[in-house]
Amino acid sequence: MRTYLTQPQWLYIDIFAGGQMKVGTAAEFRKHPRVAEQGAVCALFVARSTDGYSIRSLEARVSEHFHLSQAIRTSRKIEALTGPLDREKLRKSLHHFVSSIKDELNDIGSDIDGIEILEAPEEWMAPACADVVFDAAPLIAYPHTFESGEHSLYLEGLAGSIASLRIDPDPESPRFVADVSGLVGRTITVGEFESPGVAIQESLF
Repeated sequence: MRTYLTQPQWLYIDIFAGGQMKVGTAAEFRKHPRVAEQGAVCALFVARSTDGYSIRSLEARVSEHFHLSQAIRTSRKIEALTGPLDREKLRKSLHHFVSSIKDELNDIGSDIDGIEILEAPEEWMAPACADVVFDAAPLIAYPHTFESGEHSLYLEGLAGSIASLRIDPDPESPRFVADVSGLVGRTITVGEFESPGVAIQESLF
């Protein structure tokens, strides 16, 4: 029987709306969903192994050596989407970074049994539902939580747990950005509701 640790394991570096990069790992069967659920703009798979322990060891070494985080706070992802977003610039930045560390990455990988550094990194691009979020930036941060109360939400796009949404049915109304993970596990009643007051700076429009 195949186990999690003997399935192909991947190391990737991804980049987010604010330009922050992080390193992570994913098993073969979670390879693409793993990156998508984090809300990355794009990513490059740079190494693989059939040994889960080896790939995690590589992740720790890469994180320390290149000063890459292994997690990006959701608040930073939201804050970044309240400003302009140049997706192609971010993509080029990621490619340039990965290309610049290639030799060092090979050296690090050579010290860990079972690691294969890819000669040509495999690119991951965000799904269409995330494209909607990124293309709508800059967005307005939704100022309320979903712990209680009434909310009028017209979801348009989703990048991980980060959603672009309107609070008005008018398709030309302002777009907001919010972390909708707070809705997980909660009972939701569908109906005609209004969100609490939202102050919008006229200078934004």
